[in-house]
Parts: sequence; C-alpha cells; structure tokens
Amino acid sequence: MNIKAIGNNLNNFYDPVKKLGKTQNHSAENVKDKIQISNEAKKLQANKLNSEQFAKIKERIDSKFYDSSHVLNKVADTIIKEIIK
Repeated sequence: MNIKAIGNNLNNFYDPVKKLGKTQNHSAENVKDKIQISNEAKKLQANKLNSEQFAKIKERIDSKFYDSSHVLNKVADTIIKEIIK
C-alpha cells in the first residue's frame, strides 16, 4: 500500500535551500585575501622624507612660511593649471 501526504510540499521548499547553502560554503583554504599596490604608491614609498627634510618642513609650518601670499598664490596657480588641462 502507498500513502501520499496531502498538500505538504515542505520537502520541495527545503531541498533547494539546502543545495544553495552547499554551493556557497567556502572553506578557509579556498578563500585568500589579496592586496594590490599601485605604481604611484610604490613611487611615494621610495621617496620617503629623511629626518632633515621633515625637520625643514616642520620649521616652515611653525614659522607660517606656507601661509605667505607668495606660497598661496603659487599653489592656487598650480591648481588652476591642473584644472585647465
């Protein structure tokens, strides 16, 4: 004798969910992080400031050298030239 359930299709709902979960599981061995460093970042790293250069810049900041109208105008001109390019 064969008995069939009436209106209970829960197995049809759960099976695809179980299958989906199995395909999305990744073991720690398969997942690896990756880092990429741009060429520009590599160049900046190569051009590190030495302690003398850093001290000179700090001294200029403390003496408000960079706040002078001459320096501010030069920076503004450089920005404008970059925008116009």
